[in-house]
Amino acid sequence: MKTQSPPEVVIQLRADPEQFSDVRRTVATHLGAWGHLALVDAAQLCVTEILANVHRHVAVPECEVRLRVLPEAEGGAVQVSVADRSPVLPVLCTEPDWGAESGRGMFLIAAAADLWGTMPTRDGKLVWARLAGKRCEQRVIEDAVRTGTVDPDNAATACGLGDWQPLPARPEAPAELSEVLRQMRGEEER
Repeated sequence: MKTQSPPEVVIQLRADPEQFSDVRRTVATHLGAWGHLALVDAAQLCVTEILANVHRHVAVPECEVRLRVLPEAEGGAVQVSVADRSPVLPVLCTEPDWGAESGRGMFLIAAAADLWGTMPTRDGKLVWARLAGKRCEQRVIEDAVRTGTVDPDNAATACGLGDWQPLPARPEAPAELSEVLRQMRGEEER
């Protein structure tokens, strides 16, 4: 694990559920130290769900988790990402089966993140989520109106995201989402 400035942590690991609690602890520690304590739950949820997908769907489970604070020019958001070795992109179902044991991960990420997406890489893909930042599309449109220099149809380039695939953010999440967060933290039912 290495830390950089601006605040960024990179963790190389095998997507093994036994390591997920260590990753969640690392996320909490760094976000707390960086002054983003309010984002801990959402960041832990996103990183855990992405890692669970790697564990379940990727033949080579070695991956890289990256946690970073984006510059103010990009909204000062926190971004979590996981790079893995599979080119297969995740699928967001419109309405998950809440009674099933799996199949809700990307829906939960979309509910927790302000913006999220996937990006093919040379060795596989990157799945990322931005938390508590100004929505990128909104900033691009505001810049276009203010300066006339940003093309709102090219939001990915304007936001510095390169070759990305934007996905829906914040679908209507049922009350079960709070239950999932509570279980992740190991809290007893109230």
